[in-house]
Amino acid sequence: MKKRLLYITVLILTGIINSAFIYGQSNSFKLDNLKGKTWYYSFPNPHNKELWVKFKYSDNTQTSIHYIVYKETTLVQDFYLSDKIVDQFDYTKIGTKTGEYLIEEKGSNENGVVEFNICKILKLNEMEFDMKSLQSNRVLNFKCIDSYNMQYVLSKTPTHILQGAPGPLQGAFSLGRKADFLAGYDFRINTDQIPDRLYEDVHLTKFTNNAAQKRGKFLRKVALSSGYYLVAVRFGEGDNVTDVFCIVDGSGNVKSTLEGTVIVNGIMVKSCSVTQGQVIVSQAKPTVTSLSFANFPSDQTFPGNVITTFYNFSNSGFTKGSEYLVTKTFTKSLLSNPNKNSVAEY
Repeated sequence: MKKRLLYITVLILTGIINSAFIYGQSNSFKLDNLKGKTWYYSFPNPHNKELWVKFKYSDNTQTSIHYIVYKETTLVQDFYLSDKIVDQFDYTKIGTKTGEYLIEEKGSNENGVVEFNICKILKLNEMEFDMKSLQSNRVLNFKCIDSYNMQYVLSKTPTHILQGAPGPLQGAFSLGRKADFLAGYDFRINTDQIPDRLYEDVHLTKFTNNAAQKRGKFLRKVALSSGYYLVAVRFGEGDNVTDVFCIVDGSGNVKSTLEGTVIVNGIMVKSCSVTQGQVIVSQAKPTVTSLSFANFPSDQTFPGNVITTFYNFSNSGFTKGSEYLVTKTFTKSLLSNPNKNSVAEY
């Protein structure tokens, strides 16, 4: 009986000690997760072009860039991490690798006293950074949109619903010159699994891979069966973009890719649209032997075809289906027409 009582007592004491350790320890965050990235402050409307704030961190400085109504202001401050609240800024602590609080210098006041802010870090990982200012009691939420992986983006973005049989029906969407990103979902995806080709000729045979900037911006996703998705990603912006469709599993692994829209120097050579079970790609292809974007004639006409190809898609990837062509006479102004959102409209 004594042995049994002693055993129960040991279990109770062990539980008390473990609980004290779990609930008494502080949350310590790593400097490595904070530095070397661009953190964007999450305003209610992240696409407000007249107001944005972003932060960058090194081992010892915090750089904040504020953009308000076409005026940009940059502020560089010393900072360090601390496991406790402090009553003065300690320059010897700059470069501390872990901590629960972010201590940022504000400069010296008129009496020469160093003023500083104390922020309690609530969350800090590869993609999210939340902190609460102890002075204002305000919570600030930041996102590192340049670091999002495919799985994270899939979990945070809405699903586009396709309806009906293949064809220009409700639920279909086009990715041409005027393709828009989803408002409020400003995500860039870092992955070497998606090819990013930069083309040099109108025939789309000569290209380079932009290895230094493997960041595609999320456009849309469509749910397939068994947790798979069709995902549309856009590389570049404005007059130079390449869209790529991807078949992706629930873990964010890219299983298959298909190139869609291609725009170079404002010239749209390929465009695409998605309907139920199909990606439709139209390409303007000159019949002349060689035509580079650099030497594209400004007013000269040249013969060619618009080739439209239907690709079926499923969990296993893309399968080429039917194809047809229409003979056209092209000019640079026609291919650069801002009112044309699809090569098929030529």
